[in-house]
Amino acid sequence: EEFNDSGYQLEDLLGKKYMDGMKVEARFVDNPNIPKGEEIITDVLRPQIIFKGVVVQFAKVEVGKSY
Repeated sequence: EEFNDSGYQLEDLLGKKYMDGMKVEARFVDNPNIPKGEEIITDVLRPQIIFKGVVVQFAKVEVGKSY
C-alpha cells in the first residue's frame, strides 16, 4: 500500500506471453508444458518497477518455450 501510495507500481508479468521487443532481461528455458510456438513468462526473478509511468527497474524473467 505504502509502495503504491508513493507513486510506485509493480507490473505483473507472470503468465503473460513473451513478445520480441519487450524491455525485460529474459532467460529462455525448455518447457514441454508450453504449447509449441508460444513463449510464456513462467518465473519473475526480478520485478519490473514503474514510478509515475516510467520504468525504473526492468524485469528479469524466465520464459518457457517448447522446442
